Amino acid sequence: MKCTLVSATEKQKEADLTGIFVQAVNGELGVLPGHLPLIAKLKDHSVVRLATAQAVKNYTVGLNSFLQFAGDEAVVLTQGFALKS
Repeated sequence: MKCTLVSATEKQKEADLTGIFVQAVNGELGVLPGHLPLIAKLKDHSVVRLATAQAVKNYTVGLNSFLQFAGDEAVVLTQGFALKS
């Protein structure tokens, strides 16, 4: 699985993911390989967790963020994002 985080000023690609976990406005959502296509609005200033077999990276996202997933590829559209330490 792949995921691309996109804002107006930057883009970050992550590959070989085993799971994508987000805080949507209607609850926590986990996306695994083979998941059906979806679009979800994320909570403002929430965390997007991108898991690989070796590690988990946590990104914080800004206001009015969305997750789109189809064909084992995800896109997170947001006003801004940062890798959380």
